[in-house]
Amino acid sequence: MSLYSLNEMEKDLNELGWVYLKGRSMILVVDFIFSLISALLSSNGKLSVIESSYFINIRINISFLCLFLMLLFHYRKKNILSKDIFNIKSIGLMTIFKAFIISYPIMMIGAYISKIIFTLLELLGVTFVFDPEIFSSDNMTSIATIVSTCLVAPILEECTFRGIVLNILRKYGDKFGIITSALFFALIHGNIFQFFTALTMGLWLGYLFIKTKSLTLTILMHTLSNSLALSYGIFEIPVIINIAIKIGFGLIAIVIYYYSGKKYKLGKISYF
Repeated sequence: MSLYSLNEMEKDLNELGWVYLKGRSMILVVDFIFSLISALLSSNGKLSVIESSYFINIRINISFLCLFLMLLFHYRKKNILSKDIFNIKSIGLMTIFKAFIISYPIMMIGAYISKIIFTLLELLGVTFVFDPEIFSSDNMTSIATIVSTCLVAPILEECTFRGIVLNILRKYGDKFGIITSALFFALIHGNIFQFFTALTMGLWLGYLFIKTKSLTLTILMHTLSNSLALSYGIFEIPVIINIAIKIGFGLIAIVIYYYSGKKYKLGKISYF
């Protein structure tokens, strides 16, 4: 790759990084304001558990919206989020079915990576504690959480990371764009519990977007994956059934990949 291209890539990454950091700073400000309001109302007995879940989800959605709007405003002249990017016509029911079948095992790979790393860290004496508010059963089953996780988050996050970030970086190669946007996607979640799952799903969703040129498909896959993940937190699924589901999804995913996925190749990155 030419020195000019490397300098251009460094410039684009620095520009994107600064916008990302400003968005992240705004997220911290929003989190602080909402946490302060929630604490004040809770201490006065004016905020119930259900109302608290609405506070949590409104805070999270406003945070992601701030990042999305910052990126959208900064790159407004490039007209990245055009109507063509949603490309509904290119996806059919079979495409959706295949993509979802493969999405579940990929999500599980991220979850297992997290589990292995947490186990190793615990052996070294390092422990992590879940946020009691976000991961409480009351919050997980609230309407606010379901709407936020299964509808609002997929739309905002896909428009941000696949629609804007990946589109900006893919001129340096599809692989580079997918990997970098997936890292940004994983980091924005702000906690180690979701990092590896978000990373593996970010890689898969980026791949889907490149191959189908449809943001609609990635939003739909994001929605279905989040819905499935949330259902595990709401319902108690017997271990045997759980294992059977994972093995079934995995085997079907392998068959689908073997017969239709292996023919896809991403753009090469000449300087790697």
